Amino acid sequence: MRAAAFFDMDDTLTVEDSDRLWLRYLKRAGLLTLRHRAAVFGLMVRYRLDLLTEDGLARFYGGRVRGLELSEFERHARAFFDSIGRGAIRKGAADLVEAHRSAGRISVLLTGAIHQIAEPFGEHLNIPHVLATHLEIRGGQFTGRPAGPLCYREGKVRRARAFAEEHGIDLAASWYYGDSITDLPMLQAVGNPVAVSPDRLLSREARRRGWPVVREFGSGDLPPAVPPIKEAPAP
Repeated sequence: MRAAAFFDMDDTLTVEDSDRLWLRYLKRAGLLTLRHRAAVFGLMVRYRLDLLTEDGLARFYGGRVRGLELSEFERHARAFFDSIGRGAIRKGAADLVEAHRSAGRISVLLTGAIHQIAEPFGEHLNIPHVLATHLEIRGGQFTGRPAGPLCYREGKVRRARAFAEEHGIDLAASWYYGDSITDLPMLQAVGNPVAVSPDRLLSREARRRGWPVVREFGSGDLPPAVPPIKEAPAP
């Protein structure tokens, strides 16, 4: 069986959450409303406090895209990546992905972000597989309902296990890079968990479990089996 390297996107491969970056894009495009700003602020607060549920995230995404034409949203998603998203990719992220590829591991972007938002990031980083949140589309428009379970918390694990079964992946030999306490189920599901610039709750959990914690990707002196990453300084 092969090993894979699973990467969270927001605040892991990027230096900022895509929902906050999306607000910046909407403002530049003259599309930002107070309602959307308030919704994102509330989402971020619940997320940081580990109070955001899968239903809460589904309602947020539903309100964000309900009634939008798929083609229009895809156009904005591409413009968002080109104007803001590309510049938010963490330094060294592409090198880390390439290190895993060179080691024979399958690279997978595993994120709770909407698929149309995540896809350009995967393409740019040469990550061939993107597992993200899919929203229902009927008649070329978003209905505001999720299409299957969200790729969030335990939902990430379900998606990763299904992918592993389909592609002959051994999760015990695989890697996952995540930044949030909400990534804990997925970090526990692989044999090589790595906390990247973790939030307070995950930082505490990673220290307790003896997991590697990194603040940035770079060229560090690590065992040959580990791609080049720069370890965080001791607290």
